[in-house]
Amino acid sequence: MAISYLTNENIDIKKWDKCIKKAFNGTIYAYSWYLNIVSKGWGALIEGDYEKVMPLPQTRIAGIDILTQPKLTGHLGVFSTTTITEAVLRAFFDEIPPYFRYTKIKLNKHNQMQNTTSHQNPLVSLDFDLIKPYLKVKESYPEPLQILLDAASSLKMNVVPQISAEKITELKKKHFAFQSNAATEELLAMQLLVTTATNNKVGQLCGVVGPDDKVYALGFLCGRIKKPRWFFISHNTRNWSL
Repeated sequence: MAISYLTNENIDIKKWDKCIKKAFNGTIYAYSWYLNIVSKGWGALIEGDYEKVMPLPQTRIAGIDILTQPKLTGHLGVFSTTTITEAVLRAFFDEIPPYFRYTKIKLNKHNQMQNTTSHQNPLVSLDFDLIKPYLKVKESYPEPLQILLDAASSLKMNVVPQISAEKITELKKKHFAFQSNAATEELLAMQLLVTTATNNKVGQLCGVVGPDDKVYALGFLCGRIKKPRWFFISHNTRNWSL
C-alpha cells in the first residue's frame, strides 16, 4: 500500500490512536495526546487506512527543517499490527519529505535497519525485562549499585502514590534556583504529561517520602498495563530519566 505524508491538521486522531493501541509494538510515546505535548505540530507517515504509522517529530533550527527525537520521549519509529521488516522500514524512511534535511529519531526495538543515508541517523531503544523476581534482577546489577540499593533501603523511605503534578515544579525549583527557558519548557511539559496521563487513567505520579515527610524524589509510571514506562525525577539531577 502507498505511504502518505500528512501534516498535523490532516491526521485522523481517532484512527491514529486506534492503530497505536492495536499495534504489537505500540507505546505511550506514540499516542496523539502525548505527541501533542512533546512535539507540537508533529506530522506523520501513514500506510493505507492507518495500518502502519510513523510519527515525525519536526522542528526548525536556523531555518532548516529537521526531524529529531523530542524530549521526554523514549522511542518512536514505525508502529504496526503486523511484522515490520527492514524493507517496510526503509520504505517509510524513503517517503520522508526531502525538505527535512536531517533525521535523528530513536527507533523502537522492532525497527531494525542497516546502512542508513548520511542525513538519516536512527537510534535504537532497548527495553528492560522485569519478568524475573526483583531479587533475581538485583543479582544482575554491578556490585557498587547493589551496595547503593542496600544503603537506600536502610533510610526508611516510603513510596507514596497519587502525588499531585505540582510537586514536580516544587521539587525542581527548590533544588535549582536557575532555570533556563528550555528547562522551564521541559518542566511544564512534564507536568502536563503527568496531569493528562493521570486524568486519562494511564499514569500515576509517586513520591519517595522520608521520615521527615519531605518528598525527596518522584517517579512517574505511564503507559499500558503490560508495558508501562518509567520516568524518574530526582532532586539531584537537572534531567529527566526514562
